[in-house]
Amino acid sequence: MQDKPLALVIDDEADLCRLMQITLNKMGIDTHVAYDVASAKGFLADNHYDFCLTDLALPDGSGMEIVELITKTTTTPVAVITAHGDVNVAIEAMKIGAFDFVNKPLDLPRLRQLAKSALKANESIIQDTKSITAQENNNPKQDTNTIIPSNPLTGNLLAPTENNTQINQDGRQRTIKNTTKKTTAVSDDDIFGGRLIGDSRPMKQLHSTIKKLARSQAPVFLWGGSGTGKEVVSRLIHDLSGRRNGNFVPVNCGAIPSELMESEFFGHKKGSFTGATSDKIGLFQQADGGTLFLDEVADLPLAMQVKLLRAIQEKTVRAIGDTKEVPVDIRIVCATHKDLADLVQKGAFRQDLFYRINVIEVKLPALNDRRDDIPMLAKHFLEMIAKDWGLDNLSLTDDAIDMLTYHNFKGNVRELRNILERAVTMSDGDEIDAHHLMLGDVHDISELDDAPSDTDHDDTPTLTPTESLTDTSGTVANGISIPTNAIKTSPYHDQRPTYTANTVIKENKEPKPITQGLNIIASANYGTPLSTPKAQKSNPLDNDDGHTFDKLDLSEHEDLANSNLPSQGLEAYLLDQERQIICTALQQAGGNKTQAAKLLGMTFRSLRYRMKKLDIDDGDDE
Repeated sequence: MQDKPLALVIDDEADLCRLMQITLNKMGIDTHVAYDVASAKGFLADNHYDFCLTDLALPDGSGMEIVELITKTTTTPVAVITAHGDVNVAIEAMKIGAFDFVNKPLDLPRLRQLAKSALKANESIIQDTKSITAQENNNPKQDTNTIIPSNPLTGNLLAPTENNTQINQDGRQRTIKNTTKKTTAVSDDDIFGGRLIGDSRPMKQLHSTIKKLARSQAPVFLWGGSGTGKEVVSRLIHDLSGRRNGNFVPVNCGAIPSELMESEFFGHKKGSFTGATSDKIGLFQQADGGTLFLDEVADLPLAMQVKLLRAIQEKTVRAIGDTKEVPVDIRIVCATHKDLADLVQKGAFRQDLFYRINVIEVKLPALNDRRDDIPMLAKHFLEMIAKDWGLDNLSLTDDAIDMLTYHNFKGNVRELRNILERAVTMSDGDEIDAHHLMLGDVHDISELDDAPSDTDHDDTPTLTPTESLTDTSGTVANGISIPTNAIKTSPYHDQRPTYTANTVIKENKEPKPITQGLNIIASANYGTPLSTPKAQKSNPLDNDDGHTFDKLDLSEHEDLANSNLPSQGLEAYLLDQERQIICTALQQAGGNKTQAAKLLGMTFRSLRYRMKKLDIDDGDDE
């Protein structure tokens, strides 16, 4: 087995290939040189390489073909060489699996840094594979969830050891076996555990996306509302990547004064300005070898955006007062709650910087879009609160869980934790009831749609009553009773004037002709309020077709046709209609609440919640 690393260089310029070969040989790296796609494929078929450098423009094809071949069939890190100004092409290569890129004309310090990063990533994969193989040999019957990674920057993590490499006298680096410490494999699930909570469909997709992002060195742009966990996701990307042994440096761009921003990012030399009493290392150099997380990147002033663009583009920084640039090896992860594309259109954010940081965009789901995770998140936060505050085991009642499930969380996960901390403070014991949450009137909460965000909408049954929904007797068949005076104040009602849960304002839709009975179809809309009626129409009585409501056919509703409004008020009238529809569904389902919930396009818990709210008794103690 050879001691020296082996690299494959692919470029049609012989002089440039010779320059790269000499540079890599001085670093103790042997090289093979290919001048076209065909010869490169031959080398790849006959040899195993520690990393590969390929030009994108080759005589008989494109370097993209080489990138796809390597990433799909081997674990070899591959970087691309591109002409200056063709950064967009390099970004496309990174999206399909390239490790990194270097510009022409070739900068030798940048080439050396790229080679070191590639060797480090490949070395990590070799150690992972050896550890997994050793565990399988020692425990052949033990079933582990650890798998051999399929890409040089993904796979399972290793607990840190004292030394996995050895530096020879000639400066060359070689991998050695660590015989003094037992290496322990840590699975991806162990890394995710306790940090990204949720089993809903959006969270499962996010789990998969994070694992894919950890394989690449491409910049990542996280977009989501406040409290959606942007920093948590960025830390997971770092911890699952080959940069996990480097520093993770988070910085809030909106919290740094504009006059100090350049010094914070790039550092300064002693005496470079008034108050610079000593040298200072900037955030870019602190993150060298790791990840720099730029939170609220939209708050950067335009003057700083120009300097940040150059630092990301050239991967070099120059401290204030210094005369030379210093190369840095970092991965950029940016995040914001603002719409950067809209800011670009308004001229508040540079377009070139936007496309440079937005190589891979990830939209983080809001808590309203994954309501099925709320009980799990609440339990997790209660355990954390009990541990931090030195309390006994805390729990939520079913009513409290229902209350949280249908609350409109504008502050996402952060708001959920704040609500639970307040509830624990206000409760008298270890059990938290709905009134401890102090979330406002339940009628505000009921404005939200009932179906969870990951509910399938295909082939959803619809309920079409064929008889009149009005029943003056107050009862329905199958023993389902409807009290005539069922409308009452919710036990969750809170009289505090300082806080009221906001409701979702839904987009106006074209009114459908009123026929006998009603069609109820499940739908879900837990996102940000779309618009208000004032912003949509100048005349509130006009519908989308330009007709006025006084021309609607109200023949099916005699009281309304005769201009007789409900005597008990609009809210009571709507609640009565809702009660009639639920009872009709229960009647068609033979009293089976699970089947009735499917007919209504809602969850079983939502149906039970509404039956309790409307005092509908089906004779079941469940």
